[in-house]
Amino acid sequence: MVPPPAKKRKLAASAAPAVGVTTRRTATRHQKPTLSAELLVKVASYSSLGRDLLNLCVVAGPEDCALIRHAYLRENIGYLEDSLVGYLFDETGRLRSESRETCRDRYRAWMAVNTDWRKHVTDERVERLERAVIKAGEGRVPVATHHFIPLCNPAVAIELRLQEALLYLVEEKGIDVNSCQWNTYQHVTRDRGSYHLLLACMKCQNIEAFRYLLGREDIDIHSYTYRVATADGDYWTIVEEALFLDCCTEFVRELLDHSSFNFAAAIPNDGDAAFPLHFAIDILQNDGWRDRISLPTWKANFRLLLSAGADPYMDVGDLDAIQYATHLLRENPQSQGLRDAVEILEDSVAIK
Repeated sequence: MVPPPAKKRKLAASAAPAVGVTTRRTATRHQKPTLSAELLVKVASYSSLGRDLLNLCVVAGPEDCALIRHAYLRENIGYLEDSLVGYLFDETGRLRSESRETCRDRYRAWMAVNTDWRKHVTDERVERLERAVIKAGEGRVPVATHHFIPLCNPAVAIELRLQEALLYLVEEKGIDVNSCQWNTYQHVTRDRGSYHLLLACMKCQNIEAFRYLLGREDIDIHSYTYRVATADGDYWTIVEEALFLDCCTEFVRELLDHSSFNFAAAIPNDGDAAFPLHFAIDILQNDGWRDRISLPTWKANFRLLLSAGADPYMDVGDLDAIQYATHLLRENPQSQGLRDAVEILEDSVAIK
């Protein structure tokens, strides 16, 4: 009897496929292709600031973002140019100064990556970029937009709060802190284009830079604030500007507390020593100045003068401060500021 044919053995499920047979594997969510950090860094160096770079960071993920940021900022001068132009001009090309913090933060980010930024602060650039706004005829005021101005111009460094750049210019480049050869973007006048760095601090409300400069042994707090006089020959000192500007009282306090402060030198007038109290009172009665001051700030500064030792009985033009304020009040009985001045002076005398 013929035996039945042997049954074919079934391959085990785990058996390897026959040679030459291929299988298709479906990529899972965790097996999607990824780009190397090196490639992302290379792409970042050619990306434009804004959505392109943002999208690249999204693709890279948080771990590689630091590498991308470093690669993008390294030697990227265009980043500084875009930051400065964005600070100065709006979308229509009109001048503006509304994003100082953004501009400052971008410059600091660039400086943190480019730790050799000081090599760009050359003597030639410091001299050439001393004015952020350059005077011109016919009412035109050209604006200098060189990307290294915030690093080479101490007034612009003050304006943008780039304290590290200011310190380098003063301590390493040896600029004259009493020279009136710089200006900022926000504050410029056509008749007096450049001014003292202490005035730049007050105009830009930068108390940190103000204190730093006051701490310099070579600072002259009784300097004139402008390089040249105004058309009418009027020279103003740092103290006069501090009392006139709508500054925080903190600036006036710092000046009065300075070891070199001298009432007689604070406000020279045609070679004779005027007195800060009389000057402060003059501010109130001048039609061109009165509307530009904050009365609460003025009162705080006026009280500071008295507390610092200003003598209300010192005569200027045969009138002491009390007599002078009273005289002006009789001529301007509606002036609230002059009424406040008389009241503050009388209270000061009564306390003494």
